[in-house]
Formats: sequence, structure tokens, C-alpha cells
Amino acid sequence: MKKYSFYKIVFAALYGFMPVASHASESNDSVDSYTNHMVSSTVTVQGRGELTVSSVSVTPTGDLTLAAPDNITISGPFTVEEGGQLNAFVQTRPLIWYSYDAAGNRIRRELKQVKNAIR
Repeated sequence: MKKYSFYKIVFAALYGFMPVASHASESNDSVDSYTNHMVSSTVTVQGRGELTVSSVSVTPTGDLTLAAPDNITISGPFTVEEGGQLNAFVQTRPLIWYSYDAAGNRIRRELKQVKNAIR
């Protein structure tokens, strides 16, 4: 009986330390604005909706990638020196399409990504 109580306590304690969420995300993994930065290495900035960028300089060794689902607005001073790279992507979130047979059973799941051109 003593052994059983010990294991019960240990498992309960371990269960308390297990993460509950099934989705992991890094803090500040997406932002609304990106300002006052000098990019001299590879940097990727993901916007939550509309991404506003200002006072950014990309050096000859810099590689800046901007991505947002709705819009990217570049305002204020923004420079990319010769040799530096700027990539910008405006894209919607992926859409999942399901196909069903006549009986209502799901027979196919497709992931479709719709990309928009930068305006």
C-alpha cells in the first residue's frame, strides 16, 4: 500500500509539470510593427495582420524577409544597401478543403495556399 501511494504522488506531480497546450508558440512570434532596426544577418518578421515597417536599414550582408496575411506598409526611412536582400510576402492563411462522397464520408483533405502580390 505504501508503494502505491508513493507512485500515485510521483505521477500526480509529474502530470502537473506536463504542458497542457497542444500548440506551442514563441513569445513575440508575430508583431504589428517593425521599427528602428539595422539588419545585418538573416531576419524574418511575421506580421499578425497588417505589418508596418519604418526606420529600417538592411546592410550589404543583411537578408530581411517580411510576411503578413493582410498587408505590409513601409513608411518613413527604409534603405536596402547594395548586396542586401529584401523579401516581402503578403499571403492569406492556408485553406483546408474537404471532399465528401455521396454517403457523407470525408474522402480527401487538401491544403490550399493563396498568395497575393505585393501592392
